Amino acid sequence: MRILLSLSILIFTFSCNQSTEFYSLNKLSFEHLNKNNQKQIYEYIVIANPPVIQDSLILLLTNYNNTTINFEALNNDNVIFYQRSFYKETRDTPRDYEEDHSFISNIIADHIDDLIAVVKKDKNDNWTLKLKIQNNPDKWKELKIQMNNKLQCTTGKR
Repeated sequence: MRILLSLSILIFTFSCNQSTEFYSLNKLSFEHLNKNNQKQIYEYIVIANPPVIQDSLILLLTNYNNTTINFEALNNDNVIFYQRSFYKETRDTPRDYEEDHSFISNIIADHIDDLIAVVKKDKNDNWTLKLKIQNNPDKWKELKIQMNNKLQCTTGKR
């Protein structure tokens, strides 16, 4: 019994001490230019050890986006749509994930179970953050967020 308790405490301590890290999947991220020279940007990011508590995840994503999104470029480059998709790191979506377009394909869209959040900006500069609820691909919580060049973000229910 003591061994089991000691082992449980050790595993819990180890899992709590793992830091959260972000890995940009640059090979998947892309920009699309439409016929009016308006840009759409799609980015894909894997999060190692994301927080389980929803408020902690919101804070983490807000801080990450505020420090890594180039707001000047979004405002000056005629960007009408911007999307960042966040996947938790798993065996199926590792930090160095690459798509495979062979006969038995493996594309990022196949891993909806690992998708945990999406940040979007539309042509009217409306920002939204969608979070998956309870690891259920059919249940999402959508928050309207306000972001600006001053790297501030406030969230509110939509």
